[in-house]
Amino acid sequence: MKDRKKHIKIGILSLFLLSGLTGMAAAETLVNATPPTQNIAKGETFTMNVTIDPDISIAGAQFDLSFNASLVSADSVTEGNLLSQDDASTYFNPGTIDNAAGTITSVAGAITTPGATVSSPGVFATIRMTAKMVSGTSPLNLSNVIVGDINGNTVSTTVNNGNIIIGALCGDLNGDGKITTTDAVITLEIAAGSRPNDPAADVDGDGVVTSLDALMILQAAAGLIDIC
Repeated sequence: MKDRKKHIKIGILSLFLLSGLTGMAAAETLVNATPPTQNIAKGETFTMNVTIDPDISIAGAQFDLSFNASLVSADSVTEGNLLSQDDASTYFNPGTIDNAAGTITSVAGAITTPGATVSSPGVFATIRMTAKMVSGTSPLNLSNVIVGDINGNTVSTTVNNGNIIIGALCGDLNGDGKITTTDAVITLEIAAGSRPNDPAADVDGDGVVTSLDALMILQAAAGLIDIC
């Protein structure tokens, strides 16, 4: 009986350890366009960041970015604080901006201090952009994303893209130029999955449309809060 209980305990412990290892293997480094959604006025200059939240220690990264060239243009790309943590020296290539094609290619950076790595989240690059005098929604899509460790090995990543909404009234889902309870109802339907997604409903800017966005729009319709 004692041996049977011992085997059961060992089996449970083994399952616990294996499940823990499975969770560890599934974890990935996050590469995000932040904030996930921005509401921008026509002609406004704004910035978006490419942030990296490492799952393991890393030493370098690269990416391309595409956008709707009829809605926005890219002005500059500058290095963030990710790789220079702990006063490490870095190399940074701002890439090539092609506003006709709507692309920024070959943005890359690496730590040059021997033996140095980073494991804390930070901003890898900041991109300055300008909205054109046209209303619409431009995706900010990351591609060719590579994050590497100190030995040059590629680490697994999860990439989250962004959106820029230009010229639209934040939270105005039916396009009537004002915030009403109807917009809150539409947002709730989007959150429930019964209506196609609309980035304009993401008034809290977290990248997803939820009942919280609907509540905020309802409060804005009542004049209780300002949104976006």
